[in-house]
Amino acid sequence: PDRIQPYIGLGMNAGTYGFGMSGQFGLYLPLLNRWKVDLRYKLGNRINQVQLGLIFKYQKEYYWNKSRERF
Repeated sequence: PDRIQPYIGLGMNAGTYGFGMSGQFGLYLPLLNRWKVDLRYKLGNRINQVQLGLIFKYQKEYYWNKSRERF
């Protein structure tokens, strides 16, 4: 459907197991006014996982966007 928004990205991680690079792609689906579903797959030299998340946006507009309108 038109509401599903695909995305791709790069990532890196550093921790006790060393430095790693990864690539990810996913889908972003708006459900209601402030609720969204995020499904992503990450593949890298130290990571291989599928993640599913439910995102709630508390603010309708971010603070830095509001401050620009005042000036």
